[in-house]
This record gives sequence, C-alpha cells and structure tokens, in this order.
Amino acid sequence: MELDTRCFFAAMNRKIVFCYKEPAFGAFWGMAILAFLSSANKQPLLIAPFGATCLLVFTCWDSDYAQPRNIIAGHFISGLFGLLCLVCFGQVWWSYAIAVGTAILMMQITHCTHPPAASNPILLIMKGENSWFFLIEPLLAGCIVLVVTAYVFHRFIARRKYPRYWWQIRTASRTKRQQRGKLQNVYSRKNY
Repeated sequence: MELDTRCFFAAMNRKIVFCYKEPAFGAFWGMAILAFLSSANKQPLLIAPFGATCLLVFTCWDSDYAQPRNIIAGHFISGLFGLLCLVCFGQVWWSYAIAVGTAILMMQITHCTHPPAASNPILLIMKGENSWFFLIEPLLAGCIVLVVTAYVFHRFIARRKYPRYWWQIRTASRTKRQQRGKLQNVYSRKNY
C-alpha cells in the first residue's frame, strides 16, 4: 500500500498558506482603515510604528505586548516622553537617547510595555514638531482604531478570543506567586 504524499502536502500547504494569510489580511484591514480615515479627515492617523503594532496584534495576539492596555498606554507614554524631551532639550543627539530610555523605563514601570511604541520618541524628535495635539490625533486615535479593528477581526473573522484582558495589570511576580501556591498545594497533598 503506497501513501499518496501529494494529497498530504497539498493539504499541509493550504493550512500553511491560510495561517500566513490570516494575519496579513488583518494587518491589511488595520492599515487600510487608518489610511482611509487619514485621507478622509485630512488628518494624519498613520505613523510608522503602527506597522509594527499590526504585526504584534495580528500575529501574536495572545502576547502581553499585543493587548489593548499595552498598545494604547505604551504609545501614549512613549509619545509623551518624546515630546517632553523635545520641548526641554530640543533636537540634540542626546535627547533621542534620553527620550527612548525614559519611555522604555516608564512603560516598564507602568506594566504597559509595547515594543513598537519605543520608536515614537525618535519619530517625534526627528519631526521637530512639539505639538501636544500629536498625542491625541495620530497616537491615541490611531491606537484605538487599531484595537477596535483587531477586536472585530479576531472575534468575528478569525474566531478567537482577543483581547485576553483589557486593562488589568499582569505582572510576572503575581504569576510566580500563583505557581508557587500551586506547587505547595501539590506537595502538601498526601498520596496514600
């Protein structure tokens, strides 16, 4: 009896193609909606870090970095510290370093780390635009549009649970405490 490998590889190939097309389809719609709203309102909602945010939201949707709290607060915090460094220090070489370092530190302290957001201070200082409205119009509005698009995509098209949480803080110490508690419960049981 011979195994027909053509059917196996054809089925496997369809599954692989679907796995790769699904996140690309979601990212396409996320960027398309942002670009359409930008052109319709004549206001920029599209910035470069949102491309990397789409990668996280649509491919690693279960990651802490892709949850709404991390996306919205991470972009806002990094944008805020980028603007603060631009206003205080101007466009000098060390203001980039201070802005990115401070943004990463504050995202870690507030437990809303979002890696694509770390590039916001660089973008703001390079543009030299110290408008506080930038925090509202492209950053917060764009993040909210991406989160809503990801929610609709994951719930209704991909049929998976997104987000895992909206605003709760998930810390590693709490997880370790829970794991220790589970281990103590296992070891405290008497196996007769």
